[in-house]
Amino acid sequence: LNVVITDDDLAADAKFLMGDRSLEVDDFTTEAAEAAPSLVQTQWVAAGRPWDGGQVSYCVDPALSQGGKDAIAAAVAEIQANSCLVMNEIQWQAWDRCATTGPAIAIRSTGVDGCANLGTIVVGMKFECCNVINLDTQCHNKGTAVHELLHALGMDHEHKRPDRDTVLNVNQAAIDTLDRQNPSLQVKQQFAVDPNAYTGGTYDVASVMQYSGTIMGQTTMTLKDGSAVHGQRVGMSPGDIEQLQDMYCRGKETPFA
Repeated sequence: LNVVITDDDLAADAKFLMGDRSLEVDDFTTEAAEAAPSLVQTQWVAAGRPWDGGQVSYCVDPALSQGGKDAIAAAVAEIQANSCLVMNEIQWQAWDRCATTGPAIAIRSTGVDGCANLGTIVVGMKFECCNVINLDTQCHNKGTAVHELLHALGMDHEHKRPDRDTVLNVNQAAIDTLDRQNPSLQVKQQFAVDPNAYTGGTYDVASVMQYSGTIMGQTTMTLKDGSAVHGQRVGMSPGDIEQLQDMYCRGKETPFA
């Protein structure tokens, strides 16, 4: 798992970093900001709300290219093979919805939204349909699809763990610079510590949820010894599998109430 995400890969995606969840403008309302603290939780194993009973419904836009569909199929197979999750494909409805009113993941491609979980202030299951994943052409690989699905399943970025400073040197000045220069990328949000991120295993620099330490020529992170951080989008690392199993296979998940 030593594939490096290059600056060219990042520059090709004008809106999102290394496959990411994103807050849309409408989420930055006073109501959302006031509601967000109430969503902070301590009873879940990882950052996000787990899917009840490990049952996950998802749908795929028929207009998604065959490469995108293949990436999703490979990602779903990898996740199911390494966890207790059951992922059931259901019918697509339109634009950003599956044919259900219950929780589901809708997967589409707009051609302009990059690799992202769209319009959510938390990772994990939403009560209503849908968690929306966008996979444009540059995202049509299994590792990126895994990354996005793991966000929807409740996992946050590895570099947002509250214990990250024991492993990483985080260059906040570089992050601030990138945020000012590229406001649509929401760089600060992508690097902000999540107090609820999983810390049940050792920090995993090989995680599919870990960013590269170099973005657009700026060094945002190094290891404590000064060596480079290499993100990968190949597939789940042993640490990712451990987290997913801890979330869903050991009776620890607590449905949101």
